[in-house]
Amino acid sequence: KINTKHCLQCKLKPCVTACPRSLFETTFNDFGGETVEIRENKRRLLQAECDRCKLANPANETLPCHKACPFGAIEHTW
Repeated sequence: KINTKHCLQCKLKPCVTACPRSLFETTFNDFGGETVEIRENKRRLLQAECDRCKLANPANETLPCHKACPFGAIEHTW
């Protein structure tokens, strides 16, 4: 889940390049603000794709997208 209110504050969108699975893309909301969302073709596979990062971090470190997000806009609920 991406909190667009927090995402709008970020100008560089480093989560897009930080994700090793290329799950994110930048888009513009109805008011012209640039935000990040999950790529349409990845949404159905999101949990499996994110699980790969979780398995690669057995020490329960923060995921790459979380580390890259300076405003804490990205949240995983599983």
